[in-house]
Amino acid sequence: MRWAVPIVVLLSVTLRLGYLHEIGDSPLFVSPVLEAGDYLEDARRLPDASSTSLLEQGRSPLYTHLLALAAPLGASIWGLHLLQALAGTVTCVLVWLIGRQLFPLHVALSAALGTAAYGPLLFYTGELLPVTISALFVLFPIWLLLPQSTAPPSWRLLAAGLSAALAGLLTPAALLLLPFLLCWVGWHRGWRDGLWFVAGCTVVLIPMGSWLVGGDLAPDAGGSLGANLQLFWRGEESSYDLSPYVVYRDSFLLSVLVWNQGVAFPFGLLAPLALVGMALSLRDADRASPQRQLLLGFVVSFALAAILFAVDGRSRVPVIPVLLLFAANGIWAVAGGRHRLASLLAVAVLLLTLNAGAGPLPAPGLTHGHLWRGLSYEHQGMSANAMREYRQALRLDPNLPGALLNLAGIVSLRGDDIEAESLYRRYLDGDPASIPARRGLAMALMGDGRSVAALQELEQLVTAAPERADLHGSLAFVSLVAGRPDRATIAYRRVLSL
Repeated sequence: MRWAVPIVVLLSVTLRLGYLHEIGDSPLFVSPVLEAGDYLEDARRLPDASSTSLLEQGRSPLYTHLLALAAPLGASIWGLHLLQALAGTVTCVLVWLIGRQLFPLHVALSAALGTAAYGPLLFYTGELLPVTISALFVLFPIWLLLPQSTAPPSWRLLAAGLSAALAGLLTPAALLLLPFLLCWVGWHRGWRDGLWFVAGCTVVLIPMGSWLVGGDLAPDAGGSLGANLQLFWRGEESSYDLSPYVVYRDSFLLSVLVWNQGVAFPFGLLAPLALVGMALSLRDADRASPQRQLLLGFVVSFALAAILFAVDGRSRVPVIPVLLLFAANGIWAVAGGRHRLASLLAVAVLLLTLNAGAGPLPAPGLTHGHLWRGLSYEHQGMSANAMREYRQALRLDPNLPGALLNLAGIVSLRGDDIEAESLYRRYLDGDPASIPARRGLAMALMGDGRSVAALQELEQLVTAAPERADLHGSLAFVSLVAGRPDRATIAYRRVLSL
């Protein structure tokens, strides 16, 4: 199949460039928010942002440095996404290269094409997050450990350890791969060969030791162990950050490839097929080869990471290409008539179980989509667009804190102090101790001509937070407006002392 790689590359590049073209005008693409925005900001201020502080905030120093390295090369926002599209395409080729060594060629090609067209993988091409790069790096050690010959040379073992360690610096879940891969190499290739793998890991991990020691890579289970494992295999693309369901209104292509109507497509279909394909691989004697065990152990390692770490749809992306290999194998095995009835029954049961409750995006997801767009517009200085998005969010959830606070700030700057006061008070109903909201309320009261009430509010604030120089400065300004120069003098002196 000499034409297999060109077809896979063509499909991958076409879909990724098409998706980037569709979302190119989206505010979330032009001005990333949430974690993607944090990564971009960290990259811009390197080396001021220490690697330890990045780890403490749950972000990958390696990805931040990769973004920073791309900047001097003239990589704009578009350029960074094009580099990620290239990484995604290489991932598709690796799936083909791995699959053709372990499965029939039609299975390998199906999995590679599936990787090229997998909706969430396209989505993360458009997000400045380490997901796309980590999906590539976790496949490299698998490919390097599966040479055509029976014994890979030392350089492949060294490179496998190097790439596995780099994957661990991109996503903490991949660190669980290291002991498994070492045991696999030692058991099937000999422990002397295992030393080469360890050497590759050491090349990366020793220089990064200060990052790992200073950072917080401790497990962060968001729920019970069983609940986390179930969430890993659930069909929905849940997310603590942006999710495909929030963004797909900007892309017709993504809306076709990611949807949630009874079945959470695509993972809600992929997971049952992959589980059945894995079971068939274990059942067949010839499929219990060391190479197949390597792929199965890869999946188990990430499932174990799902138990130990907080889980969302993003955390399982690196294992998607391997699951696609098993799913394609399962589909072709069932289509070929082997264990057809039992396999179809298993797929049906798993399909119902893993998609129970799947349905249209609930209001909170739509609400936060408007909130994130408003935040992005605000970062670009497009206050009218930001106000529109915040108001749409508040129509869906009248008490959404972020929308209340951000909209209040914009309308206050526009001189509508009465609406600003109302918004700040609604926010304070849910968070009475919020200093930004109370300060904003005081300034809105002053703008409405109630300087005495504003002064009282700020007096309470500086009592609660006496170390805040900015609050004393606001108090001094309001005191002057209220005709209290004596109080303003005291406040200014306090500012100078701080």
